[in-house]
This record gives sequence, structure tokens and C-alpha cells, in this order.
Amino acid sequence: MTRRDLAWRGLGLLLVGAAAGSSLLHRALTLDGPASAPLEMALALASFSFASLGILLLCQGVRLRDGWRRDLERRQAQRDGYRDPLILTEDRAPLAAFLAARARRD
Repeated sequence: MTRRDLAWRGLGLLLVGAAAGSSLLHRALTLDGPASAPLEMALALASFSFASLGILLLCQGVRLRDGWRRDLERRQAQRDGYRDPLILTEDRAPLAAFLAARARRD
């Protein structure tokens, strides 16, 4: 494991900690009485988001970030004019074009 990978996994650990903290804050707000629905919904969404991204970063580390970068580069290449043959055929008969492209590959 490289330092860069450990840094991304450390960020994942911090996000899981933030999820635990927002869950505790949510619990503290509901102990005194019913909290307002928008506040409760925002805290629940924040907890879920922090926990989900944190677990992904803990498991994948820098590979997750590299996948995001690869996807961004692919989208940029599509905007610059390079298009996959399957993407070209989205307008007309996508199933027939898919089968034709697959037959050419085989």
C-alpha cells in the first residue's frame, strides 16, 4: 500500500467517523423531543452519504479515485469528438447496431 492509498483510506475513515458523529447529533436532537422534519432528513442524508462514501474509500482506496478520473477522461474524449461505435447508434435502432457491432468483434 502506498502513502497515497493510505491517505485515501484515511479519508474514508474520517468520513465514517463523520457519519457516526452526525448520527449521534441526530440522536441527541430527537431525545429532547421531535425534531423538525427537514433537519431530521438532512442529518439522515448526511449520515448515509458520509458512511457510504467512507466505506467505499476504506475498501477501495485510491482505486476508487482512479476510476472516477478514468470516467471523466472518457467523457471528455466523447465531448472532443471521439465516440464509441455503440454510442454513435443511440439515435437509430440501438439493438440492431449493438448486435452488428458485436458480430464485427467476434
